[in-house]
Amino acid sequence: MRELVQIYKPQLVVLMETKVDFKTMGFFFNGMGFTASAHVDPIGRSGGIWMLWNPDIVNVRVVEASLQQITAIISRQDYPNWLLSTVYVSLNNNLRDNLWDQLEEVAQNMTEPWLVDGDFNDFTTRNEKQSLQGNQNQKLSQDQRRGRKFNERVDNCKLMDLGCTGPRLTWFNNKKGWANTMARKGCQGYLCSILIEQSVNVEMGNISVVREFSDVFPNELPERLVDKEIEFTIDVVPGT
Repeated sequence: MRELVQIYKPQLVVLMETKVDFKTMGFFFNGMGFTASAHVDPIGRSGGIWMLWNPDIVNVRVVEASLQQITAIISRQDYPNWLLSTVYVSLNNNLRDNLWDQLEEVAQNMTEPWLVDGDFNDFTTRNEKQSLQGNQNQKLSQDQRRGRKFNERVDNCKLMDLGCTGPRLTWFNNKKGWANTMARKGCQGYLCSILIEQSVNVEMGNISVVREFSDVFPNELPERLVDKEIEFTIDVVPGT
């Protein structure tokens, strides 16, 4: 990891499925410049989310944290704010549904571009899973329902899949022969939602007060207005 940080020089790093408490690694990350953090420690050997950043370069304000996700507003000088949700989704169906309920609530109140990354423990189509276990027709039906539900949740949050590079199947269960199962999941999941604002080109001649006092206003306004005090006088004509 130290070598990767030296090569790519990230200012914010997210780690998932950490398996150990953050306190055991804090000094290690401090030595690489990540002196600020938000973390959800694993339960036993399951789960764990660490969000690390360099506070001299980037500001991270956590707005929500739970066992399955950390959501934060990311801000940096001269760049627009954006929202980051890092997830490690439980295999428990009820907990999984709770997380997606939380993400849908975020989507309803979102005002910045939003990136959701992490381990969804799910797949979008049957092509993202390869298994020879059990009744294949039954497994196919179950996987289709599961994939359909996952896609519906993604659509409800108005997210789109950014895709990935590397092997098509990124996880396997360490079993051989007929018991082997492979799937595309893990840290290959990146979903984003972008707000598109339609800009309106306002012409000077379309503003009523400008038309009325055309001799006062310039034909073009400067790109950046200067905020300063201006001295002026109003000559009053007697009898008016």
